[in-house]
Amino acid sequence: MQRVFIYGSCVTRDGVELWPDYGLELAGYVARQSLISAVAPSRPNDFDTSTISSPFQRRMAEGDIRGNVVAKLTSNPDDIDLILWDLTDERLGVYRVPSGGYVSRVVDYTTGIYKGRPALDTPIRIGTNEHRTLWEQALVEFLASLENSRVRDRLVLNAMPWALHDEEGASTRTTANDPEAFNAVLAEYSAIAERHGVRIARPDVQRIRGAREHQWGAAPFHYTQDSYRASLDAILQVL
Repeated sequence: MQRVFIYGSCVTRDGVELWPDYGLELAGYVARQSLISAVAPSRPNDFDTSTISSPFQRRMAEGDIRGNVVAKLTSNPDDIDLILWDLTDERLGVYRVPSGGYVSRVVDYTTGIYKGRPALDTPIRIGTNEHRTLWEQALVEFLASLENSRVRDRLVLNAMPWALHDEEGASTRTTANDPEAFNAVLAEYSAIAERHGVRIARPDVQRIRGAREHQWGAAPFHYTQDSYRASLDAILQVL
């Protein structure tokens, strides 16, 4: 079994139940942390995470604030055989924190979690020139940290696109989530990562379908079982 650390989102995590068929086992998981916030942590005293009721969501928010994923990936490199990374939790961009650093907007810090002054500024949205520049700079720093710990060659980007349609052919687009727009950004950012030497697993898009009865509800990033298998097939092909 290969021991896998997921840095990403439910896009990769929700397929874990199929992993034994592919010789994989879960060694760790960090979600809701932008690459930008991962390398540019914020000051924990500016935040109060006690209002987050879900223990998982609280841990992820605290990790995002502190930018803890790099340490988790490099502190015990002998415990990880493969790092699977996906970009879905980049979808809302980041906030620049006035006292320094960044936080990911996939965590809603504006609901009383952020206590600093002044208030969080205008979001830096994914796909903008500012976000793209910050993200590529963060990528270079991220890869250097992995290289220093000799785990860079274990990194694979799971470039699983959002589903355009569900298993019955209905559109998955909603007012909150536009899969075509996200997939265009995913392709662009994946290409940036590839130029920096990151291996990319691109599944067969014809097999990618949303699941109406997914355990977390219908969304372009909640898939059918065969979609997760398509992703895993692409990952094994890269390996």
